[in-house]
Amino acid sequence: MSMNSKKLLALLLSGLLALTMLSACTVGEENKPDTKTESTQTQTGENKEETSTKTETAENEVVTPVVKDDQVDFSSPKKLDTLKVLGDNLKEMNKILGESATTDINTGKNGDENTYVKTMLAFYEVGTLKADPYQGQKLLVMIEGCEGPCFSDQISRFAWDEQSGKLTYLTNHSYSDYIPEFLNPVLKNSDKELTLKALILPNSIMLPDGSNSVQLVSKDVDFRSGMTRENGNEDGTVFVDLGKVAFTDPKVGPVYLSALEMTGCVFVIGPDSVISTYKFDPDLVGDKAGDTVKWNDGTGSGWFGVGYDYMTGGCGIGNSCYNVENTDASQLVEVGQTQKGTKIFVAKNNQRIEDKTDLDGLVDKDQPQWALNYYYNLYVDMQQYLPDDSRAAKVKTYEEFLAEKPIVYWQDPFGRYSGIIATEFKAPAECGKPVIYLYPEKTSSVSVKVGIDEFTVTEPAYGNGWNVMAEPNGDLTNLADGKQYEYLFWEGKSAKQLSMNSGSVVAKADLEGFLKDSLTKLGLNEKESAEFREFWVPKMMATSEPYVLVSFVGATEFNKIAPLTIEPKPDTVIRVFMYYQPLWQKIEMPAQTFTALPRKGFTVVEWGGTSSDGWQIR
Repeated sequence: MSMNSKKLLALLLSGLLALTMLSACTVGEENKPDTKTESTQTQTGENKEETSTKTETAENEVVTPVVKDDQVDFSSPKKLDTLKVLGDNLKEMNKILGESATTDINTGKNGDENTYVKTMLAFYEVGTLKADPYQGQKLLVMIEGCEGPCFSDQISRFAWDEQSGKLTYLTNHSYSDYIPEFLNPVLKNSDKELTLKALILPNSIMLPDGSNSVQLVSKDVDFRSGMTRENGNEDGTVFVDLGKVAFTDPKVGPVYLSALEMTGCVFVIGPDSVISTYKFDPDLVGDKAGDTVKWNDGTGSGWFGVGYDYMTGGCGIGNSCYNVENTDASQLVEVGQTQKGTKIFVAKNNQRIEDKTDLDGLVDKDQPQWALNYYYNLYVDMQQYLPDDSRAAKVKTYEEFLAEKPIVYWQDPFGRYSGIIATEFKAPAECGKPVIYLYPEKTSSVSVKVGIDEFTVTEPAYGNGWNVMAEPNGDLTNLADGKQYEYLFWEGKSAKQLSMNSGSVVAKADLEGFLKDSLTKLGLNEKESAEFREFWVPKMMATSEPYVLVSFVGATEFNKIAPLTIEPKPDTVIRVFMYYQPLWQKIEMPAQTFTALPRKGFTVVEWGGTSSDGWQIR
């Protein structure tokens, strides 16, 4: 990927990264470790011995620290035979899976009775336990894939008695928000008490300046097996691409920047090769933002008159870290400083660009000037879409817009700039037309609830949930008003965030075919796919840019944004949610793989989408 392409990606995907930030204090060159450090002495906790640790031996080659303590002898990851580890649990797991047991989730093809389990789960031995009552048992990391597209695998940990074959699920060190039913047999032996101190991450890590810190935001986001990874490895997608070492902490070891230039996240590798995410937060964004600014123009101190948020994004697709913008000091001017020392900047050149062609030419030359003009245009256009109670009484002129300090920038400790926008001028980040189809095996009364933070539209009226009479062909009768519907429809907003890091960049000429093929692979039938494309393709084609970035999430991921509760419980749930972003040039992104879940029994299908580009006005 060219440098310009990387910068463009950083700019146009800013909506995929929710801004949470902390006061800026640039780390000097003398505090930045060399990325080829051979060894570092590190302490990993009060009970851990001092060990030799390699950081990064070459570009994109990361070696996990090997740590020993009084509970675990950690070792380099060793991949195990999944069927051997599962042992006697396999029969019960396959019984729960039914017809799905033979399905390869990566290809959708059928195989033997253990195919689903083999393609869904991978086990790694990462150490030997010394803690009671598991002395001599192996510490395992289980990687659980997703049914459909997703942005991260789920990670769990087990104690494994290799002699008896007994698996014990370590609850305190495992992901538990969403556990598919077929895993219940391996969770029946669980330990809710054991805590391995070496796997407990600090809530904050002090930076080398001794004043600021990064905060833990996401545990267990990826796993490093030690294998060579190019476009993924034999176990699937690489979700976190580690870059340079930002600094080395005496307790947790190397703290890595992302190899993707647009994200401000930093990452730590645990002694079991599991990666977790930290963020830097200057207290400028969100309901609890509390810092104040002293302005250089002599107008005194105080925070902004309106709230601020990350620039783009929608319906919970984003990240818990801030976006690194495609700008530098030459394009910014300092206008103030927060009480905590964070310098605040605005665009040096704020000239109005009336000609769209001229504005398009700025996208990779002067991001701050481009952003001011782009978001002002979007603000004006959105006034026509907003309901009367949300519409501005008077649309601000460009000069009035500038007077509000609509977009400001701050500098992080690593010398990079990030931007935030006044919420008054930001397009609503809504989930766009999710529709829910119900296909019971026989005419049934069905209750449906969606756990979104805020509904903006529902059809029929939602009340405390929908209660319908559903037919096998998908026809619905709403019990509240007796009217007939083809599907249940909602739009809404979510404060939760997913970390988008993969997708496809498609030329507009190929968009219709790409969506038709992708939706089929994701499990939508011809009618569902046609209705999806009828709604979204015109909106995607109405933009000026020649390319579109398209990324999908499936049921496992979307359940975190808007959990779906249905009674009676369906046998198959297919949720397909799309994020798209127009692009001016083609860029490289890690590709997604699509799998169609076989429909069996009572089947529920949902599709929806969103964009940071103001899809409502298209």
